[in-house]
Amino acid sequence: MNSTKYLFIIVMSFVLSATSVAQDSLSLSQAIEVGLARNFQIQISNQNLEIAQNNNSWGEAGAYPIVNFRLVQGNRWLDQNNPTSFVNGSFYSGNVSPNVDVSWVLFQGFRVRINKQRLSELEAQSAGNVQLIIENTIQAISLAYYRCIVEQQKLEIVEKTLSLSRDRWQYIQEKKDLGIASTFEVLQEKNAYLGDSLNLSTQTFNVQGALRNLNLLLASEDINQAYLFPNSLTLPNQNYSWEAIKTQLTESNQSLKNQYINLSLLKQNTALQKSALYPSINLNVGSNYSASQFARDGESINGSSQDFYANFTLNFTLFNGGKIKRAIQNAKTQEQIANLQKDELVLNITHELRNAFERYQLQQQQYQIQKTTQASTKLQLEMAEDRFKNGLINSFDFRIIQLNYLNTELQLLEQSFQVLNTNTNITRLIGGYIQEK
Repeated sequence: MNSTKYLFIIVMSFVLSATSVAQDSLSLSQAIEVGLARNFQIQISNQNLEIAQNNNSWGEAGAYPIVNFRLVQGNRWLDQNNPTSFVNGSFYSGNVSPNVDVSWVLFQGFRVRINKQRLSELEAQSAGNVQLIIENTIQAISLAYYRCIVEQQKLEIVEKTLSLSRDRWQYIQEKKDLGIASTFEVLQEKNAYLGDSLNLSTQTFNVQGALRNLNLLLASEDINQAYLFPNSLTLPNQNYSWEAIKTQLTESNQSLKNQYINLSLLKQNTALQKSALYPSINLNVGSNYSASQFARDGESINGSSQDFYANFTLNFTLFNGGKIKRAIQNAKTQEQIANLQKDELVLNITHELRNAFERYQLQQQQYQIQKTTQASTKLQLEMAEDRFKNGLINSFDFRIIQLNYLNTELQLLEQSFQVLNTNTNITRLIGGYIQEK
């Protein structure tokens, strides 16, 4: 077995050992479905949403009365033998006293209505957080999925380049055996083959890294689980209009929606602080019943009593050192801060969208140019291969042409990924993932 075949077997055995894992076909929609179902942050945020939904009730807001039942049962025994006492002997006294008490806040400065609105907003805020995590998860899974395809295609290109280098090295070796090629030429082709072998091992590692990242996002138990991906990437063909996506940004961006909810919560907090300016009226009604028994030497006396009560209480804070006024002012300041944060968010995401929009247009043009360049270098390589075998060009020139083709192929794949990356960012910014779901 010659050295060419020996080295080739070593390299390919490394590649095969790195990829010899059971593979299942995986589409992007399947990856997203699995990722959304398993994502821990989505599960946690859904649990928080359930808590907010459970709390969103009039009872939690304080609209209903509080009813308490209390039962007291007492017993006492007395054994008295006192010469100075008029009555001596063994005595028992016992009583049972049930009580029902109803307490109801009739008015507290519209606090109940404000609390109910606040609970509804808290539920909406939790739902918005779920939506935001879903958007980010879909984008992350999509990019990880695209990266796997790109790295896999890069691996195929590097494998073809390695195979070509191996054939050329073997060809030069055979020519040397015939005495028509020098040792220098053989060493040059061997070095080219070794360089491509190194590229192959590096690219195999990149493929495994991309797979592990995807499996992490899918919360897969097997972090090295391999999949069968499509043979090529399908690039988006959307022709975005700036005015259209800017309107979608204002209407559908989830981060902006969440900020509006937060602003609404702060407004309700201001109203809640203002409710302390009003008096509160409480109603307290109930009934007390008491049954008692007194026993001495086998004789007993029973008794009972019952009363009903209805009490109204009016509370009004006349002065507390300006605490209410300061609380209202602080709440208004928090509103102003939230408004500034909202304006800053609008400015930032609009700027981000504009950059993504212009970058997308540029990348589409660059992709077409790169695609034309790739086709040209591929044809050049095919022509150079024939010329090399016919002795019209030397190995130096052929290697330069080969590396030029390899670089253009890899750049084309990377350019396609960048187009997809920018498109997913635009989709997230305008709330497209939630609309699609």
